[in-house]
Amino acid sequence: MAFLSLYSHLLFLLNTLMEGLQMIIDSELFEWLKQRHGKHYQDFMLRKLVPVVGSMCESNLGMDANLMSEIAEEVDAIINSAVNTNFKERFDVSLNTNTLGAHRLMDFANNYCKISEFSYIYQLIALYSKVAFEENLEDQKMRELGFERARTHGWHNTYEFSKAMGEMVINSMRGDIPLVIIRPSIIESTLEDPFPGWIQGNRMLDTMILSYGKGNLPSLLLNPEVVVNVIPIDMIVNAIIAAMAKHGIAGKPGIKVYHVASAAVNPLLLKSIKEMKLFSSMDYFFSHIQTEIAQQRRFTISGSNSNASQRLRRIAKRYWNMLWTSLGHTSPIRSSEQGLTISTPIT
Repeated sequence: MAFLSLYSHLLFLLNTLMEGLQMIIDSELFEWLKQRHGKHYQDFMLRKLVPVVGSMCESNLGMDANLMSEIAEEVDAIINSAVNTNFKERFDVSLNTNTLGAHRLMDFANNYCKISEFSYIYQLIALYSKVAFEENLEDQKMRELGFERARTHGWHNTYEFSKAMGEMVINSMRGDIPLVIIRPSIIESTLEDPFPGWIQGNRMLDTMILSYGKGNLPSLLLNPEVVVNVIPIDMIVNAIIAAMAKHGIAGKPGIKVYHVASAAVNPLLLKSIKEMKLFSSMDYFFSHIQTEIAQQRRFTISGSNSNASQRLRRIAKRYWNMLWTSLGHTSPIRSSEQGLTISTPIT
């Protein structure tokens, strides 16, 4: 029975691995390669891509010694982009992936590989992941611990804290390996390559953009002068490749950090979104929302109709909190002269 159970588990992993590989091969991202290689496209991709069963959250990356040795013979550079970006994740889960996972991968690089370069991707700005879960008391305490520890040490959330510790860990372990840290800002769709506008799924600002496009997000409580620091994903890929080539060929021990962002050179201001109403004052924002709701629900408010006014204000508050919760936040965002900060929910 134990043998059958192990066999079934391995078969499941193999099927999952091949399904994931096929999803990559079938992606529209590689349409130009399909056109170039025609009927030989599948064979070409299978020669380039080698899927491996493993886990950043397990010792030895979840691989046996023979497989690790085999990989080490073929690897010249390592790119670590594995990350748990859920800001509301349990502290232990986030730590295991973002900090200890980086430790395990660098340990593999030191003990098994003779690599010329190690790249570590740390996204500087991310929006909250919207995750459905049934939270018990332990989950709640571990999430609260993550936020508490992060803010104690000057970070906004568990994600930033655990990724920063990941940087510290691999820097302390790098030895003679050239280490490159890439810090992109908010990642959005491609600018040019392989074609404009590609991104997989709805990520980062996509939820806000889609809501705005559908007319569900006509206004926001944000400073119009705030810069939205976005960067196309193909620019990030180009930066990674260029950094790998430069420092991998040189082969000099050390650490290099690259910030891949747009704010300093080509800033995108919120006020450039012409049709969206932006309010830097909570009073102005509530007044606008109350007017909109009153028009939609055909309320009439007079100076003596305080009950209707209070009811509209409650609805406006509920709208605001629901809006940011739908975007994955645990609390609304308020704006300031310095930029965006997290505030407590409106009560």
